[in-house]
Amino acid sequence: RCLTPKKNYIVLTSIFVANGGDGFDMFKKEANTTHVYEEDDLNIMAKYLEKTSPVYPGEEGRVIIPRELKPLKEK
Repeated sequence: RCLTPKKNYIVLTSIFVANGGDGFDMFKKEANTTHVYEEDDLNIMAKYLEKTSPVYPGEEGRVIIPRELKPLKEK
């Protein structure tokens, strides 16, 4: 779905990205932060996985593993 301009969205992200890391300065400039977890994001994710396991991620087709690798041509 497309995002609607001027609409508020709930976003969960790491502190790194929220602070503008990797060029995501729009979060730092525009975000209305209502809650910051004291715990680091790795522990939050680990607890989530403990509660919701087993997790079965769907195949999204973003990673393609070739059946046979072809050698690179030398210049």
